[in-house]
Amino acid sequence: MEPQHDIDRLLHPHVRLYGPVDEAMLGDFLKRLDEVMDEDGPLVVELMTSGGDADIGRRIAQQVRLCREHLHKEMHFVGMTTVYSAGITIMAAFPRCCRYLARDTALLIHGRRTSGDTSVDGPLPAALQVARSKVAELEKGLQLEMQGFAELVKDTDVSEDEIRERAETNWYLTADEALERRLVASLL
Repeated sequence: MEPQHDIDRLLHPHVRLYGPVDEAMLGDFLKRLDEVMDEDGPLVVELMTSGGDADIGRRIAQQVRLCREHLHKEMHFVGMTTVYSAGITIMAAFPRCCRYLARDTALLIHGRRTSGDTSVDGPLPAALQVARSKVAELEKGLQLEMQGFAELVKDTDVSEDEIRERAETNWYLTADEALERRLVASLL
């Protein structure tokens, strides 16, 4: 393909996702993906988000992986304006060579968050089980976080140790910085 043809394709995405990463976005994504799955050539997914539900982001990312790996569908990612938080999870499902950003795009990479209170009340064995359950939930969250980070930094200049450290305090990157660190293939 000629470079101009590639740019034209990237600027006319098959799927446009914008807003919070939530159940509505997932529904829109799956519906639109079904509509365009039989089209020839690579599919382009455009995303603009300030973040949202990490597990919904994982579900969208899983669908991208399934399409690529089992249906052998070439898919490209175009980030526009902001790709924050759960949006990074979605971006990570695309290989680095298939990730693109508009020049003014900002990225935010951070670790998974937890909220809520865990209270223990009652017999000590029951309280201990509540505490163990919460610890197991946190450990699983960290495991999922590291899997996502490993996927994001594959074939880049960012190590897993660096991303783990930077993600603890919110890592904001410009599109130029993302390109410099090889997190994306090119800028539009």
